[in-house]
Amino acid sequence: MPHVHSIFIVYDNIPENDKWIKDWPKIQGFYSYSDNISSKVWIKIQQYHRNSTKEVDSWLMCTQLIKDILRQTKYEENTPKKNFIQFCHRKLHTDGDELNEFEHTYHQHTPIWWYTKDGFLSQIINRAFQSQEIPTIVKMSFYLQDLDRQIRTIYKPPSHQSITLYRGQGLSHAHFEQLRLIQGGLLSFHTFLSATADKEIAMSCADSFRHHNPSLISILFRLDILPNTHTSTSFVSLDDKSSWSESKDEFLFTMGAMFRIGQMKQLQDRLWQVELTLANDEDEDLQLLTTYIRQVMQNSTGWDQLVRLLVELKHFDKAEEVLDLPSDNSVRNDADNLVHGYQLMAWIKKKRREHKKAILFYYKALKTCQTSTNVNDIDVATIYNDLGSTLRILCNNLHPNKLDSARVYGHLGQVFENIGDRQTAQFCNSKALRLASQSLTPVRTKLRLFEEHFNKAP
Repeated sequence: MPHVHSIFIVYDNIPENDKWIKDWPKIQGFYSYSDNISSKVWIKIQQYHRNSTKEVDSWLMCTQLIKDILRQTKYEENTPKKNFIQFCHRKLHTDGDELNEFEHTYHQHTPIWWYTKDGFLSQIINRAFQSQEIPTIVKMSFYLQDLDRQIRTIYKPPSHQSITLYRGQGLSHAHFEQLRLIQGGLLSFHTFLSATADKEIAMSCADSFRHHNPSLISILFRLDILPNTHTSTSFVSLDDKSSWSESKDEFLFTMGAMFRIGQMKQLQDRLWQVELTLANDEDEDLQLLTTYIRQVMQNSTGWDQLVRLLVELKHFDKAEEVLDLPSDNSVRNDADNLVHGYQLMAWIKKKRREHKKAILFYYKALKTCQTSTNVNDIDVATIYNDLGSTLRILCNNLHPNKLDSARVYGHLGQVFENIGDRQTAQFCNSKALRLASQSLTPVRTKLRLFEEHFNKAP
């Protein structure tokens, strides 16, 4: 089917055994009639028309969600800062003197002051967003929140006349071609964006890239902010707010600023000017993007939202990185938090079709529930239900090894015993015993594996 780009299957009952779709890369997945897949189709259309990679689109969505999470999350007073400092020592090998000063004098200065000080924090932030280092972003999220809050508090939107700012930047040939392909579309600056009202300074900065690096194309971005633009993006002048005195006409935007790409014109060899207009929150493309992200969230909160979005985008390793991080702002007690983490990890493994690993995490969740007095019956029932559905999928996908099949039916029998369905438990245990007796290993060894399950059934 060369003329078909993507296939979305709408199905009454989504099948549990969907391994076969791996052989059909154009199939995007199964969706029930209750799912609103219009925004997902829109995202795929945008990728097709712009000839852009899913990696770029997905990171745009992630940074928009991170911005929203920062504005929703409540942090403790000192714990996140201490965890970030330990993380810098252990993972980033940051200079000890800078970290000591940051730790002991953080509240003596404003977040903007720290951002502009010697490039310490700004370098970590920009590198993390450019390289998509999610653990670093999560660890320093308390500071990102403080910086975002200060900019939004000071911000005064233009109401009568437009504002024009400039930014000089170097792009690789590949990124520049990608920018040309999406002309007319949206461009997101994922991190905090700095710009200047002085065109000559921005031009000098842009020009330096092509002279110092022949593999880069110099870009002079012209940023137009129209009056009465309804946007969640804020920006402030750094006059009297920076740690360095030579900050006149410098401005700083909140992270994830979104612009509409306008005219692009070549000024000289490997020097281009690109006109951008700050996007309105009512922009149709931006609203569809927001709708898509909200549908993925499924009433999740905090960093769980980012985990779900990363799984939806099939960035499973990054999702597990977020989940492996201890929460600095958890409102649950330790046992509850651990149970929730095991459930989410099991869900990720199930999405990856690693069903045996998913079962392991469901069992860990159940074992933790037994030691906690605060886990309610609904949570336990949900875990049993998810575990049972995973075991059924595993049964449907079993290979001819009868002993492995017997083990799965034995696990399934245990699940039904624990939820009180003894009739189904007896059926599963009987089938486990029969399969074990048919395999080639000694019967006594096999029977010992399942006699405990079988004896519990009536």
